[in-house]
Amino acid sequence: MAKLYLYSDKSKSKHYLNEAKKLLSEENSYRIKCHNDVSLLIMTLMELPEKNIQQLKKIITGADYLLDICIKNNFANSIIRIYMLLAVLYYYLEVDTNTYFATTRYIEKGIDMSIKFGISTYIWQFYNLKALIYIRQNQEISKQKSLFDTVFNILKKQNLTYLGNGDFTYGNILALTNIMYFYKNNVSENVFYQKINLLTVTNGIDSCDFNCNRNSCQYECHTSIKLYQKEWSKLSVLKDKQSILFGKIIEKYTLQDSTGYYIILS
Repeated sequence: MAKLYLYSDKSKSKHYLNEAKKLLSEENSYRIKCHNDVSLLIMTLMELPEKNIQQLKKIITGADYLLDICIKNNFANSIIRIYMLLAVLYYYLEVDTNTYFATTRYIEKGIDMSIKFGISTYIWQFYNLKALIYIRQNQEISKQKSLFDTVFNILKKQNLTYLGNGDFTYGNILALTNIMYFYKNNVSENVFYQKINLLTVTNGIDSCDFNCNRNSCQYECHTSIKLYQKEWSKLSVLKDKQSILFGKIIEKYTLQDSTGYYIILS
C-alpha cells in the first residue's frame, strides 16, 4: 500500500511505511526491514520543502549506514535503491557547482549493480538522472536524446509505456513525461506526435503512425491529434505548472528539477 500511494498521497504512504516498521520490529525479516527503511529515507527526502544542505547530509548519513548493512548481507534490491537515493542527494549538493562527480559515481555504481544482480527495476531511473546532468551541462542534444531514448527503450521492454487511466501510481509516468518534454523542446511537432503515439492509454487510438510523408494517408488520426495537442500544450508550461502525461492533477511533487524535468525515486 505504501508504494501505491508514494506519488499520489505521501501522508498515506508514510503511514503505511511506519505501520510496516512497527510490525517488522517484531520479526526477524532483516531484508524486508532494510527495504522499508530505505523507503522511509526516500520519503524524508520527498517531504523536504527545500533541499537544505544539512538536511541532505543527514539523509546521506542514514543512507550510508543502511548501505553498509545491505552490502554485508547482500540485499541486492536495497543496495541499488540506496545508490539511486545517494545519486539524487549528491545531485542536489553538486547542482551549484555543476560538476556532479559524486552523483555520476553513484549512477555508475547503480547501473553496474543492476547488471550484476540482474535487477532492471530501477536502471531507467539512473539514466533519467544522467540525462538531467547532461541537460544542465549543456551537452550535445544528440547525447541528451540518446539517454532519454535509452530510458524509453528500457520502459518499453518492461511494458511500462502503458499508462492506463493516467493514475499517478508509478514513476514510469514521470519518466515518460520527461521524455516527451524533451521531445517537445528539441524536435519537430510531427516527431513529437510519432513518439507519443508509441505510448498506450486506456481507450487510446492506435490507428495512426503520424508518418505524414507517405503518399497515401487514411486520415485516421484526428482524435489522436487533438489528444496529443493537449499534451503538447501542457508540457509547454511544465516548469510553472506540474502535470503528467494523460494524467490527473497531482499533489506537489518536490523532486521536480528547476529545469522542469522530474527526478524519480521509488
